[in-house]
Amino acid sequence: MTGKPGGSSANTPRRWRPGTGIYVVAPLQASLAALVGEVQSRFDPKLARSAHRFKSYVAGRSRTGVRRALARETTFVEIGPVTAFPRDTFGTLLPFPDLRMGWGLDAHWAAVAREHGWPIGVVDATPIGHTLRPAGDAYPRAAAEAEARAFLDGRPYVRRAEVRTVRAHR
Repeated sequence: MTGKPGGSSANTPRRWRPGTGIYVVAPLQASLAALVGEVQSRFDPKLARSAHRFKSYVAGRSRTGVRRALARETTFVEIGPVTAFPRDTFGTLLPFPDLRMGWGLDAHWAAVAREHGWPIGVVDATPIGHTLRPAGDAYPRAAAEAEARAFLDGRPYVRRAEVRTVRAHR
């Protein structure tokens, strides 16, 4: 891997889930990462992440959990802090591009998934809290946005208006 998404993610453990064929990128949340892998192996998306708790800082409501849902197939999966994808996606999704904050990578990966016909989704059974501060509050947000625009220039990506839930799995 070259660059790693997310400011503090540069040192984020990457974990192969033996027996599942799933690669999990997660900071110090091994039990949560294992559960995401368990749910992903049943739902079988090619890219998945945990939902945010209802009182989390999020950029869009599609990222918060849905009560009584195990997972949702969506058109967009935000990267981090827990992101999982199976081995058969490695040739397409890895290595990570050399991005400092990783902004824009999720929008591009969503378009790549669409081009490949891959189901992607959010795991509601394992919501996480993003409650300390809004995204971009601990680093120069304008620089992250500029990096995202530069990264997405000339690459396919899913736009905000295209983000939706395809189906909920209960």
